[in-house]
Amino acid sequence: MRPPLVKRRENFYNFIIWIACYGRILLFTGEHHAKTGRTPPWIPEGGDLGIDALEGNMPAKDFWREKMKRIFLTGFFITTLLTTASWAWAWGTGHQTVGRAVAERLPSPWKEKLTGETLQQFLADNSYPDSGSPLELERWGETYLRLLNERGITTRFAFHSAPNRAFALELLVRAIREKDDERVFLLLAILSHSIADQVACNHDPVVHLATYAWGAEGMGVVPQLILDVGWLEKQEDTRQILETELAKHSLTDDGADPETLFLRLMGYEWEGTEGIRVGCDILESAAEFAETQNLAAKQTLAKNLSYLAAWGVERTVQTFLAAVRLAKSDAVVEFHPDAIQDTYVARVENFQRYRPITFDACVVPFLPRPGEVPQVAVLHDSTGRFNESFFSSLDRVLTCLLAATLRETYDVGIVDLRTFHAQGLDASQTPVVVVSAARWGNYGILKKDDFLKQLKAYVKAGGKVLWIGAPPPEEVTGKPLSGLRFNPEKPGYCKPVYPVSMDALMQSRMTLVGTGQSWPFVRKPVGKAGWIWYGGAAYWQGEIPSGLRPLVTLDSPDSQRTVGVSGDGWVWMPTYAVFPYVLTAEKPTLYPWEGKLDSAGRAMLEKAMRDLLPADLTRVKK
Repeated sequence: MRPPLVKRRENFYNFIIWIACYGRILLFTGEHHAKTGRTPPWIPEGGDLGIDALEGNMPAKDFWREKMKRIFLTGFFITTLLTTASWAWAWGTGHQTVGRAVAERLPSPWKEKLTGETLQQFLADNSYPDSGSPLELERWGETYLRLLNERGITTRFAFHSAPNRAFALELLVRAIREKDDERVFLLLAILSHSIADQVACNHDPVVHLATYAWGAEGMGVVPQLILDVGWLEKQEDTRQILETELAKHSLTDDGADPETLFLRLMGYEWEGTEGIRVGCDILESAAEFAETQNLAAKQTLAKNLSYLAAWGVERTVQTFLAAVRLAKSDAVVEFHPDAIQDTYVARVENFQRYRPITFDACVVPFLPRPGEVPQVAVLHDSTGRFNESFFSSLDRVLTCLLAATLRETYDVGIVDLRTFHAQGLDASQTPVVVVSAARWGNYGILKKDDFLKQLKAYVKAGGKVLWIGAPPPEEVTGKPLSGLRFNPEKPGYCKPVYPVSMDALMQSRMTLVGTGQSWPFVRKPVGKAGWIWYGGAAYWQGEIPSGLRPLVTLDSPDSQRTVGVSGDGWVWMPTYAVFPYVLTAEKPTLYPWEGKLDSAGRAMLEKAMRDLLPADLTRVKK
């Protein structure tokens, strides 16, 4: 008897079970890492590259240890909360669209087997990984459940991780060899979901901000936009666009060996970041279509969404074809992460070194032309994927909004963070550096120590720093910021912490000291989903340290707190001081090339720049 269609069970019970199971893995991981210095194979990877063109042979052991430790802890926190908000990271009905296209493109006899109830189960299972529920004995059977548990795979959501996606291929080959069709189609559906997830367009930082900060799941200041490929199947014209795009993609098996296939499957997380670089175009066409119902915008939107859907279909079908070939052969198909670790990590490093900054499309208007040196440099990190990078994913959007706003007055350019890490900046040519750092820290090839070394040299040479985000380091301020207090509340997913409680915050005002300008909190800076909710717990109560001048205060019903200051050659203010559309009733443009801060953020920025730059150094942009 076939199991009933699997429904999503994202309730409190499953949430607790999932935490307990993954918590057990976390404890074991800590012990294993401490003893061996190596990361267990089932840990969700924070970065893995499967792009053949970027292969390299760089030393990677230190990178692996540091990265895997940090990424696992980050991934544990984020994916735990995904059990109650999984839709924040992926397509909804779009997974069924991809699954249906996969089913239609399988070779015989598999295509003929996927009909009726079997097809309906397969389509439902295309959403199987979007749950924290434990794996079910009735779906897997004793043998497969034992094999999965031995790898630490105890929940559905665990199949999102790169090594677990590779292990699913090993199990798929086994199921084909054993003529176990139920497990074949379940594993294929899981691979379809996990592969397609890598190009879900809401992973692009610009689209993510618009969706989860400004959209219905956040402050609700923009219309509902079409960002799910499931929309493509609802109308004949968009279905035809999808079919046309699918026809362009290769559905052949290239004969790769198992090790190469494992590397590819792990690497789709990084390769997928290349696919979602169309995020700006998707947002622009989605906004135009929502506002005008313009046919050209609709077609552009459909073409870009179709490209992403076809990306997932192509790689899923290719994986299945390879699995069928391997199942017919005598090849040993076993996934051993340690055997491919060095190659895998070298590819990650190469990706981070050589990924063009222009793939973060929103930066393109602000990149200096060859030979140009901007007066004001806004640092931008384009090396990450999803919510991972040296700076936060929110910062990757704020750099563009800051550059656009500053360019109204100054000669501004976005500078690649990798360039700054490697060679710093000449303070005599670029007297101001702007750093947006709601969060920052070691990320792969980008190390805190290199960053701080360059900052220290830049400041020593007379460079000035506008630091927006968490409190700046001593390399910027010259000495530790004494007297800072922090709200002791613990932040969480979609639970940013501010100097006061959320209730008190919504009764507070942000005041720009010495200007007579003050803004109430018009919208609550919190949402139901997304990686972009960064607060700021730091403040001074009463006197601030000698040598500092108050810049921004948070005026609450019970007291006044200083949350931004000017020092000698540097200025610091928290991210929420410039986070658009919190302190004003204004609304954003959803045309990525036109985005700027709102009027409150602009005022904050202008005052900060006036504090940094005496009049004789200020140059209006040419």
